[in-house]
Amino acid sequence: MIFTGPHWWAGLLQIGVLAAELLVLLLFLRRHNKICGVVLWVIGAYFLVYKLWEYISNRKWPIDFSALTYFLFGIAALLPFRPLKTAASFSGFIAGSIFIVSFILFPEFHNQQNPVFYYRAMGFVNHNLMFTGSFLLMIRYRFKKSDIAFIVGWLIFVVAYSEIMIYGFHVVDTVEVITKIVDGSIVFNLFSEGKPTWWFLIIYYLVCIGILVAFIWLLYRLNSVFYNLSGEAGIQ
Repeated sequence: MIFTGPHWWAGLLQIGVLAAELLVLLLFLRRHNKICGVVLWVIGAYFLVYKLWEYISNRKWPIDFSALTYFLFGIAALLPFRPLKTAASFSGFIAGSIFIVSFILFPEFHNQQNPVFYYRAMGFVNHNLMFTGSFLLMIRYRFKKSDIAFIVGWLIFVVAYSEIMIYGFHVVDTVEVITKIVDGSIVFNLFSEGKPTWWFLIIYYLVCIGILVAFIWLLYRLNSVFYNLSGEAGIQ
């Protein structure tokens, strides 16, 4: 049950951190566009340096959606190419918000997935930074409808890359969430065993497309609100 496990306090901590992030975004950063740019640069450089060190030192390949998003965000924050920033904001918004909601509701799941406190703590910090960074991109840059092509292209790349790395090169990932999302087993196995049926996959893929469309619509709505509320002129 929610807030009844031994790590119930972690969910409350995440609620407090989320509230602090939104307050800083709404009351301060949205009014100071240049500071937004500096913070974005720092977050992007941190993601690239830290994640490169982490994967090289552990001799691992980034596979899951969040791992790939860290690199996308780092590159997008440092390069002056707006469509890439739109894709990074979308990817960070999805990865960050899903992590935050799941951490609030199911902290015990995260404790089981990452029993080592260091990695659990860094996952907490990095996902919250990614969530905040996605909003900083919404504040500083005006997204265009044509940028949706880069969002779709990024999603196709993530799926293709993960499938090739796992099934082609047999790279082992502890969770392999993306492949389970692609084949529908992540949901089907909650209700039954074996392989998903054809009619289940049709419904499942339609729902997935609907969720992605909803996230894209929400991203552009939030970008419109935050960009227009910015106290200084943002970047077109």
